Amino acid sequence: MDNSGKINKTLEKWLSSRILYISIFFGILISWLTKNVYSDILFGSMKYHDKTLLTQFFYFVFFTILSSIFILLIQKISSKIPKNKSNISDKLDKIFGRSFLRDSLNNLIYALVLLIFGFSLIFFINNILIKINTTTWSYDFSSFIPIELPVGLDFRVGSYRPAQNLIMTNFKHIALDGTYFSIYPPLVSLINIPYLMFNENTAYFVHSILIFLSNIGCIAIVSIIAHSTIIKKIRIDKINNSFITITLFFILLFYTLSSYSFVFAIERGQTDVFALLFSLLSILFFIKKPDNIWLQVCFLSIAVHLKIYPAVLFLLLFVKHGRRLFFPAITINLIFLFILGPRMAFDFLQTLTSGSGIGAGIGNRWTWVGNHSAYSFADTLARESSNYSLNLYILWPIFTLIAIELWFAATYILFKNFSSQNAVLFFMVSISIMDLVPTISMDYRLVILSSAALLLIALIIKRIIENPSFFDYFQLGVVMLILLFIGRPYEMSDIDRYALSENASFFLNNKFLWSLSLEAIMVWNIFNNRKNSEIELKKTDL
Repeated sequence: MDNSGKINKTLEKWLSSRILYISIFFGILISWLTKNVYSDILFGSMKYHDKTLLTQFFYFVFFTILSSIFILLIQKISSKIPKNKSNISDKLDKIFGRSFLRDSLNNLIYALVLLIFGFSLIFFINNILIKINTTTWSYDFSSFIPIELPVGLDFRVGSYRPAQNLIMTNFKHIALDGTYFSIYPPLVSLINIPYLMFNENTAYFVHSILIFLSNIGCIAIVSIIAHSTIIKKIRIDKINNSFITITLFFILLFYTLSSYSFVFAIERGQTDVFALLFSLLSILFFIKKPDNIWLQVCFLSIAVHLKIYPAVLFLLLFVKHGRRLFFPAITINLIFLFILGPRMAFDFLQTLTSGSGIGAGIGNRWTWVGNHSAYSFADTLARESSNYSLNLYILWPIFTLIAIELWFAATYILFKNFSSQNAVLFFMVSISIMDLVPTISMDYRLVILSSAALLLIALIIKRIIENPSFFDYFQLGVVMLILLFIGRPYEMSDIDRYALSENASFFLNNKFLWSLSLEAIMVWNIFNNRKNSEIELKKTDL
């Protein structure tokens, strides 16, 4: 085996290591709980929250690494002691009893009970407990999202009025003054024309109903995909397989419709779920009708022209179809881009890359706690530093590359042994890229993570039933903890609805680190799934 092969094997071994996972989790927990202690030691009277966000972040990361290494070393030393060569997860397995863990039906019941309890707790904390005002000890009915008037402002400005102006100017402009003020492609204005059958307020109600139904549709389609590629392969009877799928559908649907991001999407009239719906339809036909390239490309192209970021999924179609993809993909996307003429197409591209006004380029004005993109996260940290520009251009690539490197590592593994299940897992991990990499990623986009979460939970349940350990229950709990914070509204300031309250932590309230953590767990499970598949294959060969 050459050096590159050895490096890849070592990397895969570490990335699928349970003890590394546990060490990092408890390293983060210890570092966060003791942040004021090490702040007092290093800075004396200066408290942790008094320092700049950039300083807070780097000290937290530094002490997390130290804590994780310390836990890892303790485990390594412990494993060297004679008669003590089991890891933490194995010891907990023995405590809970192997008979408990080896019963597939019991494991299924316990996993689903844990999920139902966990997501019920998420609902209680995020929708009820958070509204209890501990200062006045009253139940606070005030909004937990930054309301703009009139309701559905993004829909009115970005969808309804451009379509209206398009008709009024005989399909020449989306604004009466001839400018292209939207960051949405020309196709969006065209497909919004049916809304003009209603007045603006009624159209918003219709739009809200479509958002609601699309969320249900997305969870339904991803449940079908999960069933056919993951759950159906679990070595258990078909009735229980169907029961798992139905349970996951209702749990994730309940989580999505009760989440802060869904309410935010309804309030603004945002359409990320439409892009996800067409992406899922493309993936569904990719699995059910693998040779129908035009249908797959058509659905995915609509998704791309609704929100652009689903373009990453064209890589999946390229791996499957190769050069045959080029003609339908180029043809359909050029038609969509130039559907209202070349001038409008080029004006759209210019607006999209602009850093001023409503543009999404570098220097855009959309940074706030409710924008959880890598760019916005870096921009927030850099703003309090003495050299803003330098720190922004250092931090933004770092945070973006972390998300991309995790995605690339998973993609490399998945495409080495291409299959329908691996295609679905690629879609799962790509949702994180769609969420984190664009420079603008408002919290209403978080609804797309529910589909990824369903696939991830299905993969974990498969492991719990087929090769159970206490660790799998542990990571199921970690996933629900992350989803708790992803679905939780930020602590809004009484003075500025786009700002945090005075004592609130930016790192807990901004969703970047939580979305990135969910991606990291996806990647770990992808590596571990491959490792387990190789073990099963060897057993079969024997």
